[in-house]
Amino acid sequence: KEFFFSRITVLSGGTLVTDPILVDVPYGTVNGSVLLGSDDESFATLSFRKGVEDSQHQIQIIEIGTINTVNDQNFSIDLPEGEYQLVVWSQGYQTHSENLMVEANAPVIKNFELIPLP
Repeated sequence: KEFFFSRITVLSGGTLVTDPILVDVPYGTVNGSVLLGSDDESFATLSFRKGVEDSQHQIQIIEIGTINTVNDQNFSIDLPEGEYQLVVWSQGYQTHSENLMVEANAPVIKNFELIPLP
């Protein structure tokens, strides 16, 4: 179960009563690996970000999940269905960014080879 909420502002002296609703959210899986152009055990970070509309109808980018992986090792993460911005980075390498659609029962496979900075 997932709990969805929005930002709520209560002015001084106000009272807030909430009744959260838990709903089933389908999850999908993203699998893959990150290869760095070196033989050492450098780490790469994968960040899964999602745009969420706030109460002023502004899109706020929130980080849904982060994985740290060792050079050329596999990763796997389960995420709620939806569209994400995936950012892959490691110190000394060019950052890679792309949009990614995650759907239940349809695993996504992503393999990356990061390019060293000049």
